[in-house]
Amino acid sequence: MRHFPSAIEPLEARIAPAAVLYHPLADISAGSVVDLSHLIDPAPVRTQVQFVTNFDIDSTTPGLQPGIITIELYDDLAPGTVANFLSYLNTLNVRGDYDGTFFHRIFDFGAGSDPGVDIIQGGGFESTSLHTHIPTDPPIVNEYREDLQNVRGSLAVAKVGGDPDSATSEWFFNVTDNSSILGSGNNGGFAVFGHVIAGLDVIDKIALSPKTNAGGALTDLPVQNLAANAAVTPANLITITDAKILPGTKADTTGIIYEVVSVTDPMLNPSTLVTPTLSGSDLNLAYAAGQSGIATITVRATQNGMSVTDSFDVTVKANLFAEITSDTLGNLLLPGSTGAASVKLSNNGLATAATNVSVKFYLSAITSTEPDGLTFDSSDILVGELADQQINLATGASVTLSKTIDFSKTQLIAGTNVATDYKLIAVVSPATGSAFDESFTSDNTSVGGGTHKAANLIGTFTDADGILHKNLSLTYTEPDGDIVKLHVTGKGFAEIQSTADGIDILANGTNAQSVLTAKTAKTGHIALHDVQVTSQLGSLAFGQADLTGSVVLSSGVKNITLGDISSDSHLAIGTYFPGNTKAVGIKLGSVHDLQLNSLMPIRSLTAREWLDTTGDHDSISAPSIGTLKITAGDLQADVLSSGNARVGTLSVSGSLENSTVQINGALGKLAIGGTLAGSEIHTGGKIDNVTLGALDHSAVFAGSDTLPTGLDDIGSAAISRIVIQGAFTDSQIAAARLGTFQLKSASLPTGGIIADAIKSYNRTGISPLKNLDTPGTFDALDDYAVTVV
Repeated sequence: MRHFPSAIEPLEARIAPAAVLYHPLADISAGSVVDLSHLIDPAPVRTQVQFVTNFDIDSTTPGLQPGIITIELYDDLAPGTVANFLSYLNTLNVRGDYDGTFFHRIFDFGAGSDPGVDIIQGGGFESTSLHTHIPTDPPIVNEYREDLQNVRGSLAVAKVGGDPDSATSEWFFNVTDNSSILGSGNNGGFAVFGHVIAGLDVIDKIALSPKTNAGGALTDLPVQNLAANAAVTPANLITITDAKILPGTKADTTGIIYEVVSVTDPMLNPSTLVTPTLSGSDLNLAYAAGQSGIATITVRATQNGMSVTDSFDVTVKANLFAEITSDTLGNLLLPGSTGAASVKLSNNGLATAATNVSVKFYLSAITSTEPDGLTFDSSDILVGELADQQINLATGASVTLSKTIDFSKTQLIAGTNVATDYKLIAVVSPATGSAFDESFTSDNTSVGGGTHKAANLIGTFTDADGILHKNLSLTYTEPDGDIVKLHVTGKGFAEIQSTADGIDILANGTNAQSVLTAKTAKTGHIALHDVQVTSQLGSLAFGQADLTGSVVLSSGVKNITLGDISSDSHLAIGTYFPGNTKAVGIKLGSVHDLQLNSLMPIRSLTAREWLDTTGDHDSISAPSIGTLKITAGDLQADVLSSGNARVGTLSVSGSLENSTVQINGALGKLAIGGTLAGSEIHTGGKIDNVTLGALDHSAVFAGSDTLPTGLDDIGSAAISRIVIQGAFTDSQIAAARLGTFQLKSASLPTGGIIADAIKSYNRTGISPLKNLDTPGTFDALDDYAVTVV
């Protein structure tokens, strides 16, 4: 009798003259009774088997008219294959493996002129769990015979491609003559071990069933009563509801004497691990208390002087079973939530469980593919662990282990939101390196815990249960070991999500006094991806946060502090309210590729550097900009101050490169420590002071968007003072009036200056020119000239 299929391995039969080992015994892991009634077959009687199905063969008649298939097996011609088939069948009153399986494949080989189904296949999958295969014994030796061909109505084994000796539980009926396809040239031939003696019409009707693709091994799945586009349920499967040996077709066992020959250990010494006793054909097994190991039992069956002998192994081990017995965690789990969970470990095996175990508590997400959260997988969230717990459990004994769970000490919960439900589960495993071996590990995951929601939320808010949470902060550890703390000061709350791209933050309910802060204890920086605040905010204090995504402050903010920014990021700032006159102050680290768009005036904007590494033209846009300072490097971004307010200072410690600066109002100070290169500066009003390290292929126009050609288009805006420390190369400066101009470094310049009047002009190497207000050309040098219009 098959007890635990994972351990079955039929042994070589020892056969007395004229007697046949009819049904080899299988190895077992523990168990109490072994049926010996099929050991001997004194006559070559062919066994008949009947499959009762849920297939309605006459839908016009009220009620189910179940399709029944009767098969005669070739016990005498394919004894090993038949014995394997019968080992999966019900014996006596015990439910067999084939009960509840379904026909999972109807297939056309595509050979010949017949376009219909060639085989229908079964013996593999349980109808209660669509893709769960029944347990299988070890594969059997191929018994293909040339005199048993795959003709219509024959029953043959299914195998793995490229392995003739790979048949286990699956089989197929040949609906057509497939002898030319499934002969010895195809994977060693497919062994036929029986034929249909009644119900071939049922097989033909099943072959005409519609089929669907349910994925995995079920790409050609026959179904019944399945509506269009509906999901397959057990009711749609063509299921074998009862698989049985028909009475009177088994071998006659009258007068058979059974006896136990020996019980030995793996070294062939006598063993006391198992004590077998006989009751008719039933072999009852009793086990020595507290012992584990393997015993080999050899039995003999004799009838009319003819005997067969067979042996099988019995493996005796402990077996741990886990169940969660208490769970005091709240419905909503947040940073700072605490609770406790207990798991009960029981040993229902037949040996003592003496080892160290680890108990890990997880939150398992309830999803459409995992509606009960029952499966442990790598996406589950570890929330508590009991390591190296010593246990010593005799058979039937148990112990309860408890763990306090403190969410303030966990890692950031990955990819969560408030709508996600989780099941608390416990996973028990022997300690690493332990020699402990148990019968089964599939029952070491317990799902007896409650259902919870989990989220990374900070700030102040009321949850769905009406519970008020105040001033929650969140501390988590980054992969580099840096500890990060997030909190909201004042009103509002924020949800933190850990995604494949990084950390995202979404804040709601804040006001103009609220402060959203991210800090780390180390000097390093926090890695963030997206930040979104849907309500007003006082300050975004993220000076240690490096950004790789977007910051969206849709209802305005007073102050923003961010670390380094990269990866084509965006910073979008809305307004507090229509007609808002508040201005925002912005402090940034090193900026690489950023689009900054503010509907609020910018009071001040500082950054260490601002580089465009992709060539997509970084940009800074606002109704007005008070000051813009790059403190330690270059600026490579277009700048637009769209209002008429005066920009106080545009200061770059390095160079301003490949950019357009459009200021609709006046500009107080333009200070470029390096070179103004490949860029244009346009103002609608006056420029007070310009200091440049050098000027290269660029333009500075006060009161004009283009280079003036005459008095009519030069405008009225002035530049009070210009100092250029280095070369003036292929560039233009234009203003209605130019106060003083100083070109300190002698060079061979190109380009020039256009003005209505120039108060003072100084270039190294020439005498100063004063009060130039008469139209003309002055200081002409190669392609360079000063022009008064």
